[in-house]
Amino acid sequence: MDKEFHKSMNLKSRIPDWVDFFVFSGLISICSFGFVQKHAGLPGVAGYAIFVTCALLLVRFVAGKFRPVGKSKSIWLAIAFFVILVGLFLVVYPIENSGGLGLGSDRDDALNIGVRSLARGHYPYYEVTQFGSPLSPMPGQLLIAAPFVALGNCVYQNWLWLAILFLGYVKWFRSYWWSVVLVVVPFLVSPSLLYEWISGGDLIANGIYLFICMYAAGKVATNEKSGWISLLASHVGFGILMCSRPNAWFLLPLYGLWVWKKAGFSRSLCLLLITGCTVLALVLPFYFHDPAHFTPLTTCDKLSQYNGLVPHASLMVLALTGLVSLFGGMRVFLAPSGPDERLLWRWCMAVLMTPILSTVLLSSLSSHHLDFGVLADRYGVMCLFFGVAGWGACMIHEEAVAG
Repeated sequence: MDKEFHKSMNLKSRIPDWVDFFVFSGLISICSFGFVQKHAGLPGVAGYAIFVTCALLLVRFVAGKFRPVGKSKSIWLAIAFFVILVGLFLVVYPIENSGGLGLGSDRDDALNIGVRSLARGHYPYYEVTQFGSPLSPMPGQLLIAAPFVALGNCVYQNWLWLAILFLGYVKWFRSYWWSVVLVVVPFLVSPSLLYEWISGGDLIANGIYLFICMYAAGKVATNEKSGWISLLASHVGFGILMCSRPNAWFLLPLYGLWVWKKAGFSRSLCLLLITGCTVLALVLPFYFHDPAHFTPLTTCDKLSQYNGLVPHASLMVLALTGLVSLFGGMRVFLAPSGPDERLLWRWCMAVLMTPILSTVLLSSLSSHHLDFGVLADRYGVMCLFFGVAGWGACMIHEEAVAG
């Protein structure tokens, strides 16, 4: 890692940015609040938040005491951790998939069924999972998972995207050592992230490829030397990934304003049109085939249950999420010019968390006590990787930089 990067990150030697640190700790913690509350109640949530903060402080202190190991050793550490995770998955996944852990998840089942139905030429959204649930994956998600389903199971996409995440962190943090730390630590302290891994859920892959593709598309978009072929290909790919979940669409205003700032209005507009047209080309044929059975939209409309509590609650949350995206985009657009995209990643995290936290608020009002139940389904995992990119630098010691 070079010292210019630390200057761009505004890190202080020996003294961490405590605001960033506690935000980072809170973001990792909140992703598992629902999971912890389900099994240990609100006292468990408070204890878990304290545990995560202490664990991150310990990691920062211990990891910062060591001069970062070299590239080759860091890669071997990353490989060792990856092998452990895969081994854990291979042992626990069959048990979890059969309901042996008493928890159960059908996210992997939904993707496998949807892709296989589509491969047979059938409309995938007439199918249901093993639990009788309608399919929630959007068409882009089915397309992305298809090669892995062809290999036997969509769960393998988590393996590939986790490896790509490590390489993305290396590019972003400019350090193999700290990239290993920032991949490993969330798995060690977040039960929701670990359970999403062993259950084969799609939120890990979904969160990673949104972050990685936005990062890669942004690099192409803001590079003056990029030709139209690379611009077109990167943003068609970006559009396909945007079709993974409807909440991802709210990231587009942020991205568009950031590209406008870096590369000009005309390029930003053209690239947003390419991305938007790709989204429409994928979604509309499935939607118009049978609007009543296009289940990704109906299953995502979990907020409608609160319309009786707060009139038009679902529309208000959608409007709030859009406003957060526009406000964040303006903050990114008006921020002083700089080489890093930390502000972009932070606002992406804020946009993705807005509907989740809004649902927590509505659920708490409905139950008359603090209720993180919506987070028991681990939706916060999808936001986590933007959060690490945005706030993870607070874990890095400048004195640990290799000379």
